[in-house]
Amino acid sequence: MSDLFEGCCKLAVKNFHWIVGDIENFSKKVDNIVSKEFIDSLNFTGMKVEAYEVLLFSYVGAIFSFIFALVIDLAIISFYKFSFSGTGILTIFILAGITIAFPLSALHFISEYPKTKAKYMKIHSLGDIPEILCYIVMYLKLIPNLENAIRFASKESKTSLGKDLKKLMWDLEIKVHNSIDDALTFFANVWGKWSEYLKRSIYLIRSAIHEEGESERIITLDRSLDIVLEGTKSTMIDFVNKMHQPVLAIYSFGVMIPLALVAILPAVAIVGLRISIFQIILVYDFILPMILFFYIRKILLTRPSTFNPPSIPKKHPALNKIKRKSNLLISIIAGFGVSSPLFLSIIFPSIKFPFPFTLFILWGITAGISIYCLKTYTPYKKIRDKIKEMEKEFGDSLYVIGKRIMEGRSAEEAFDYAGETLKGMKMGEIFRKTSFNLLSMRMDIHDALFDNKFGSLKNVYSERIKAIMKLFVEGMKK
Repeated sequence: MSDLFEGCCKLAVKNFHWIVGDIENFSKKVDNIVSKEFIDSLNFTGMKVEAYEVLLFSYVGAIFSFIFALVIDLAIISFYKFSFSGTGILTIFILAGITIAFPLSALHFISEYPKTKAKYMKIHSLGDIPEILCYIVMYLKLIPNLENAIRFASKESKTSLGKDLKKLMWDLEIKVHNSIDDALTFFANVWGKWSEYLKRSIYLIRSAIHEEGESERIITLDRSLDIVLEGTKSTMIDFVNKMHQPVLAIYSFGVMIPLALVAILPAVAIVGLRISIFQIILVYDFILPMILFFYIRKILLTRPSTFNPPSIPKKHPALNKIKRKSNLLISIIAGFGVSSPLFLSIIFPSIKFPFPFTLFILWGITAGISIYCLKTYTPYKKIRDKIKEMEKEFGDSLYVIGKRIMEGRSAEEAFDYAGETLKGMKMGEIFRKTSFNLLSMRMDIHDALFDNKFGSLKNVYSERIKAIMKLFVEGMKK
């Protein structure tokens, strides 16, 4: 979505710069009037656009929305042969309202998109907190070096919060912050506006480094993790508790009001009010959907994220088999095939069906979309399920290996034992491959796991598993 937005902004500047006259003067004016929050939002989202480009795109979007609304108005009025008396005062009033509201909504939606995107990213970044904090805490339990722990977490996490940590480490390198303590304090204060429990947890992690005994340090680190998990849970519970009124409003606008309007239409006709088909179309297909869209969007923007699903890289070999163009062609053919009785009824009017012909159009559209989605996105679902299954097995697998290591066994023997113990499980296959690399190919433990050509984790696409195994390697070195 961000790439599309950037492209539209660039396209607007390239083809519609004449709308604002001198583009350089317009750029300077926008830079003077735009808020700091807007600039910060652009920087946070990482969108490669300037403020004046966004504003110009919003103007273009509003103009095109206005033209589209006018076309709809003319099409409806032309049906009544441009007779305002035939159109009806209610229809004209609705058309005028839509003609004004539609461009203004487009203007607001486009111009505020960077802020909305930044807010969305910040709220959903809260779901990355447990993962990031786990990486930091696990690293500190092995090696009590706070700077290296932050660097490790920022490197292994591909989330928005991880990127923010990378920027924090870069600022530390160029002496924006005097020390890692100052950098973490700054980071905690920035994100504390969105997550108080993250702020408290970071302060605990910072203080854990200064604990004299190892047991006190581990207790403090565990406490920081508990705060994050409890905070994430309580945040979601609070959101769920606040959902009663919004859900009731959505149900009212989306279900009850449309049904009530349909029910009272006969009574309205008896009273003498004339309700045309276009008035019904405008209310049901434009006004109510627009109200529901903005209201639901507002609710979803406040929904906190808990644990984000595993990301699937584009380079995954299973995705190379997806042929989107072929799937699209097949779905279109299937859609027309399902809709074919409608065309037959047009060609041969004598053919009768026990239900309305328009249902074939709906069934055809539904069949086409369903077939395309199933053929295109089923591999993604299978990959995600496989990753989840591996991550579910991973905890027990680590326990098996860790137990052998604690008994004083070598890494080769530990992986071989784990591979046999976990036979039939996906993690068992990975550990057997690791053992083979260690014993037969004479690799060290890092290459046995992470070698680009022969590493046992080469075809494992779980970032969590890879990150924890890197910690395992660090622990073995220690």
